[in-house]
Amino acid sequence: MPGPWTHHLHIMEQCNPRWRDFLLFRDYLRLHPEIAAAYGSQKKSLADEFGKNIEGFRKTKHRL
Repeated sequence: MPGPWTHHLHIMEQCNPRWRDFLLFRDYLRLHPEIAAAYGSQKKSLADEFGKNIEGFRKTKHRL
């Protein structure tokens, strides 16, 4: 799909086991803005590094 991409959306049912994990992660970042800023900065750096290589971005991001 042509870019640039500006957003990535996760949609799932509340009964999905990952639902709780996503909410806990979101809430943690909301409570710790300095960590949220650092995480966002790392993701932006990875996006610059990997460009259109979404799979490379995803694999590396999950190691953060």
